Order: sequence, then structure tokens, then C-alpha cells
Amino acid sequence: EIRFVDVPWLPIEGEEVLREALGIAHATGDADARKKAHRAASMRWHPDRFSQQFGARLLAADYERIMGRVTATSQAINTMLR
Repeated sequence: EIRFVDVPWLPIEGEEVLREALGIAHATGDADARKKAHRAASMRWHPDRFSQQFGARLLAADYERIMGRVTATSQAINTMLR
């Protein structure tokens, strides 16, 4: 079973830190690379996709906490790249 501490969380506290974690440079790099990185991160951290892929293996006691953080991560990614 997957516990909250087992998930390799992205840092969502600061936009620049999140960009670094995703490999997306703020002012540099080409648009295609940023778009591909955004798409990959969005797919990986989308709550429905995460639940479909890992939901059955999540520790029941941590399920709500994990999915809450997944949702916050997804929202941070989408907000950053608007």
C-alpha cells in the first residue's frame, strides 16, 4: 500500500520552485518544451488519472490526504502555466 510519505511530491509552495521541479524555465527555453512538460505534469498529477492509476493501492487511512495533495498539485501546475 502507498502511504502519503511514499509519494514523490512536487514542491507547490512557490512558482519558481515548481518550475524548477518540472524542468520549465520561466524566461528561457522553447515554447514546445514548456508545453510538453506542462502536458506531462498535468497528466501525471490529474486527480482522476492519479486515482485510476494508484487509487486501489493507496493506504485507506491516507487516501483523503493523498488525493487532497494531488488536487493541490494539479491546481498549482495549471495556475502556473496559464
